Amino acid sequence: MKEITYVTGDATAPPRFPNERVLIAHVVNDEGKWGRGFVVALSKRDTRPEREYRTWHAKNALHHSSILGKVQEVPYSPLGARTSSFNTWVANMCAQRGVRRGAEDPQALDVEALTWCLRDVARWVGEGRYTRVVMPRIGCGLGGGRWADVRQIIETELCARDVDVTVYSLPGETWED
Repeated sequence: MKEITYVTGDATAPPRFPNERVLIAHVVNDEGKWGRGFVVALSKRDTRPEREYRTWHAKNALHHSSILGKVQEVPYSPLGARTSSFNTWVANMCAQRGVRRGAEDPQALDVEALTWCLRDVARWVGEGRYTRVVMPRIGCGLGGGRWADVRQIIETELCARDVDVTVYSLPGETWED
């Protein structure tokens, strides 16, 4: 079983190595809202993940279909290069029911949906589509989840399936369970 690697830095621009295909995994909500938290940093580097998410949500809403528990893969170029040869992608994992307006609101992170999303990610890595998964501390900011719970799901769904996972924190961010 692999272990999670923890680093301090920017998950929107992970270092890349030759022949490596990186998947940046993060959590989105099922309401089509994008504009707070990690997604702001993603959009500053490449607007594709936001545009694709909004289109995905709108298309499913039109057909009265939920995206909760589903993952959208989006090509990502953190250096702003526009190329058809992408080795970094974003996984828009819909694992959050709505949005929280404050700390007193109930947890928006749906742990069952997160589990389904991470299973898809693990399958993609197993198929050779990606060599490494990087992420912020998913579901624990705006989603209101506890890192101890989320870490357990990541270990079960990714690490136990031999997936290399790197979790990023910002300088000064604490890692309390």
